[in-house]
Amino acid sequence: MEKGKNESAKLTQECIATALMMLMESKDYDDISVTELTEKAGVSRMAYYRNYESKDDILINYLLDLGAELFDMLSKRKFVSLNDLIVRVGLFLQSNYGVALACVKTGQGERLLEKIMEKIFSAYPEISGNTENEYRTAFYVGAILGVFKKWFSHQMEESVYEISDIICRLIDSDSAEKFSAR
Repeated sequence: MEKGKNESAKLTQECIATALMMLMESKDYDDISVTELTEKAGVSRMAYYRNYESKDDILINYLLDLGAELFDMLSKRKFVSLNDLIVRVGLFLQSNYGVALACVKTGQGERLLEKIMEKIFSAYPEISGNTENEYRTAFYVGAILGVFKKWFSHQMEESVYEISDIICRLIDSDSAEKFSAR
């Protein structure tokens, strides 16, 4: 019985997220109402509130779900260098620009940052065992996302590779080494 409930909730979440992405193609995020969203998704308001507290939750969860492969690669340490990791994050954000930009515009950047930090600390437990490493990682992840945010505001004029090179020049070699494949 529990498995059926989980599958039903997952299907409802997918319908709502898909509806939000479809509506965002023709409408500004802030102008999309919950009523409009539930009608497009074909679910009740009760189903919506059973799964989400707000539209912002949909954005964050949708982006994190899309990034599951990226996070899996991170946890398996499949990046050959920090530059490789940053390029892949940049390509991911570029291909999901609308959702990522909506997260930034709605002030959800901090929340997204927290979720990404959780994923990094989970993938690299040795970082979370050392206070200085935790602060260093928080500093760099925040700085990297700040650069990506600025890149968005420039309508991604520079290539992903140019942005990655800029970021890597700003990061000290000791920190970059910690994210290399082992």
